[in-house]
Amino acid sequence: MTTATVHTPSPVAVPRGAIAAAWLAAKLVLAFRVITAPVAVKPRSRSREAAELRVYARQMCDDPRFAADLYAAADRHERGE
Repeated sequence: MTTATVHTPSPVAVPRGAIAAAWLAAKLVLAFRVITAPVAVKPRSRSREAAELRVYARQMCDDPRFAADLYAAADRHERGE
């Protein structure tokens, strides 16, 4: 015969100030989303992103093969492939 012992946890009281802290945190997150929403929605065109990648390839790449790969990636991105 098998027996199973089940322990029921003792009730835990809500810590003092937890409800107020949760409400305040929710309001701060909401305020942060409202403040940063216009910044985060700024659309960027594919041609602008490709141009930025080409500028990066010209400025940072010492290896001509890697720069050529970046130029090719910029071209593909601009075409939408």
